[in-house]
Amino acid sequence: MYRFLISAIIVLTVLSCNSGDDNGPASHHKKNVKSIAKGKLRDLWWLEGSWIMQYGEAAITEVWTVAADTLMLGSSGVVNKQGDTVMTEQIRLVLENDSLWYMPTVSNQNNGQEIKFKALFVSDTMASFENPMHDYPQRIIYRRLSDTTIDARIEGIENGKTMSDVFHYKKVKL
Repeated sequence: MYRFLISAIIVLTVLSCNSGDDNGPASHHKKNVKSIAKGKLRDLWWLEGSWIMQYGEAAITEVWTVAADTLMLGSSGVVNKQGDTVMTEQIRLVLENDSLWYMPTVSNQNNGQEIKFKALFVSDTMASFENPMHDYPQRIIYRRLSDTTIDARIEGIENGKTMSDVFHYKKVKL
């Protein structure tokens, strides 16, 4: 469960794409790089809001806000059954230098340093980010299933083994 909770924090992480699928986001990488910058961050404003996923007696949360046309701020946490947040992650989605970046900072990991994942594909229903040099995950994918449901998927190689975790979030009304 600890690995799952760690993965949940790193993720924000989403969804469905099979990296071997010719119709997936990786196959569109080259032709969509410029469209990501031109579309700006607006294509991801569907992430805005508060999201929750139950996991046994714990809950995994993500909260996203639009800070500017070029910046979204996110936070993720694992809340135990006593209501204490036991793990946290701060995330910035930033459009800079014609590239879109997903940049998480996870408590007690990576010496407090932000890790950059570059956008491979962004649309009004899906976003895929990748950092092949990161330990795990190397890819983070979000998929909008409806106005009230998103999936986050993290995937990559851990200890020589291909791994993935999927998180099913429901929107919380405040």
